[in-house]
Amino acid sequence: MIPSGGVESGETAVQAAQREIQEELGWSLSEEQLQPAFTFRNGQRLEIYFHATISHTSAPMIQGEEALRSHAQNIYQPEWLDIEAIRNLNLRPAGLKNLLMDCLTQEGLKN
Repeated sequence: MIPSGGVESGETAVQAAQREIQEELGWSLSEEQLQPAFTFRNGQRLEIYFHATISHTSAPMIQGEEALRSHAQNIYQPEWLDIEAIRNLNLRPAGLKNLLMDCLTQEGLKN
């Protein structure tokens, strides 16, 4: 899974991304650290994905609802992945992986 969630009343997409990242990973990111990367049509819903620039490399820690729902058959464990490892993920919804790989392999994001 990719950290995600919906936009609440009065929020912009960037503000919703900031809130969801704070709730799920405990990271506070500024608007400057989040740049729109791509959009994805998931049924009737248009999803916006962001590229985050962070200065730390500590392992993210799952928090909030996801931490409460995590159990032996449904583990929420955030982790850093090499770009190539993403190719082997069972990422849902279908089609998202291709957009993510295109975004991550653009010049400047390869390292």
